Amino acid sequence: MFVQYVALSRCRSLEQLHLWCLDRDAIRADPNVSREYVRLATRRLTSAKVGSAPERRTPPLPALSRIAVPE
Repeated sequence: MFVQYVALSRCRSLEQLHLWCLDRDAIRADPNVSREYVRLATRRLTSAKVGSAPERRTPPLPALSRIAVPE
């Protein structure tokens, strides 16, 4: 199962995707993931909610000269 997941996650376009003997019943989502999708679907974003969100601020990156590089 992990080999198939890794192979699918490395595809960058549909032209790179080739599936043989796909068993759709073997594909399952973790119950927590399914619950999260249901939760998110009930909390749809509107333009008003997006507009009223606080501005996102990210801290500045440290200067390259201060980053330790392992030798």
